Amino acid sequence: MKKIPCIFKIDHVNHCTTSIINPECQWVFDGEGIAQRKWDGTACRILDGKLYKRRQVKKGKASPVEFLLCETDPNTGNSFGWVPCVIGPEDKWHWEGFDNACRGLFLELGEAPENGTYELCGPQINGNPEKLEEHALINHSLAGGFPHPGPPVTVSFPHMALKSWLFYRDIEGIVFKHPDGRMAKIRKTDFGLER
Repeated sequence: MKKIPCIFKIDHVNHCTTSIINPECQWVFDGEGIAQRKWDGTACRILDGKLYKRRQVKKGKASPVEFLLCETDPNTGNSFGWVPCVIGPEDKWHWEGFDNACRGLFLELGEAPENGTYELCGPQINGNPEKLEEHALINHSLAGGFPHPGPPVTVSFPHMALKSWLFYRDIEGIVFKHPDGRMAKIRKTDFGLER
């Protein structure tokens, strides 16, 4: 899974967004694409029935066996990609989410969940901000949009409007998806807000 850019430029000194639109994400403010909820978990992938977890490899370090590279950050030299989940305690919650997905969604079909990326959320992930009772894989492509009117991105002062909009919602943030596959995001923490 490639790193998704923030819709605003980031002030790296103060660790928050500026009100300057990231030119790479201008399409969001032009009203293109759809806005979906950003789930607070950890990314994973299913490819041909095999479960993978997201992995970052620091610049100069060797990639693990079976590492599937997605991208290398040109600024840091760090690589991002996927490694297969293993049977053992380190991937216990990934397998529980996978098993729940197979049991709950695909029992009748007898198939594994479809190829794609997912967010693993649940009681043992990031303090369970999504308040789930058991671990689940949430399909990124089926995350669902917001009901109208949705996030205010095409208004005169989108930075202030989005900060206020997110302040009143118990979500991690928003992912914007363009029909051509581009994505962009904004999180509460980008505004210095806590969930």
